[in-house]
Amino acid sequence: TDGEGRTVDFTNTVLVMTSNLGAGQAKRPVGFIGGEADPAEKRMLAAAKRAFLPEFLNRIDDVVVFEPLTESQVKDIGELLIARIAERLRSERGVELQVTPELIARLASEGFDPEFGARPLKRHLRRTLEKELTRAILDGRIADGGRVLATDGDEHEIVLELPEPATV
Repeated sequence: TDGEGRTVDFTNTVLVMTSNLGAGQAKRPVGFIGGEADPAEKRMLAAAKRAFLPEFLNRIDDVVVFEPLTESQVKDIGELLIARIAERLRSERGVELQVTPELIARLASEGFDPEFGARPLKRHLRRTLEKELTRAILDGRIADGGRVLATDGDEHEIVLELPEPATV
């Protein structure tokens, strides 16, 4: 039943639950190439058996072990997260944000953790890019309706390049 006491039918429902159990033990990418599970996949499934009660695991139809994210995939995730930041700036303040590919790649690399996947990337972007943008907005360097280009500085800092205001 749901919170209102109504009966809910989960007959044709697919639930996807994710976990990083055993990810720290995996030494190489795993998948379903070949008939038998490879040693890394077996270690991950063993970690799930240690972490969850048999009663819970017996209610799961299938366990799928995903391959670790590649550097390219992490960069793609970084691009998506930065696009969300840019869209929020555009909708809330009319600010157009561009971020160089070099900065995207660096931030994605810094925010990725092989053990925890891409989850820390969002926090990293908040602590770095969003923090720098917020400072620039609060101190008046970025005005509503303005434009900003975020680049990777020589010291691997975030540099915000702002167009000079037009003089009349």
